[in-house]
Amino acid sequence: MFSLSASLRSCARAPPRPSLLPLQPRAARMASRRATQASRLVSRNEELAREESIVDELQDTTKLLDNAPVRMGPVSDSFSVDIQSDPRKSLRTRIPNFIKPTDFKDRSDDERIRRRRPLLGPDAAQSRQDDPFHLLGIDPLVEATNPKLLSYFVTEMGKVRGRAENRLTWHSQRRLTRAIRRAKNMGVIPTLSRSITLKNP
Repeated sequence: MFSLSASLRSCARAPPRPSLLPLQPRAARMASRRATQASRLVSRNEELAREESIVDELQDTTKLLDNAPVRMGPVSDSFSVDIQSDPRKSLRTRIPNFIKPTDFKDRSDDERIRRRRPLLGPDAAQSRQDDPFHLLGIDPLVEATNPKLLSYFVTEMGKVRGRAENRLTWHSQRRLTRAIRRAKNMGVIPTLSRSITLKNP
């Protein structure tokens, strides 16, 4: 019962009056914050105005430079050449912006068609005409012990050249790959290099 009466008495008491002392420094702090924010805002506005004036001056300068005639050769009254600037290639018009590496690329490169080397090699009819094994009726597996012939179809690192380089038929390419693998396993040709017997294939 004692605790209940004590809690009722504490609720019935009047709350203490708030003092004005802590509020005064807070108001002063708020005023100083507002003053610093205002000064920052003013300095930022001045900076933006300065940047705008610089950009305007640059644009005026680029207009003057683009419209000015350019004289080539010695200065004389009898001969002068006016060069018309191409706005697409003019770097002066892009002074405020970033210059991309593609701006220095020649435009004629885009117009030229670039053809990639075929990855699969020639078609069946063409490969039958180019394939020496097919034309001479030679089985590449029979030539597994011929290092001079096999090293022609191997790169300097010992990798079998692709069909696009060899220009063989699918059948001959498969059998040639098998023959090269057999020759490497038998020790006829080196595993990780080209055979020394062939100088310049």
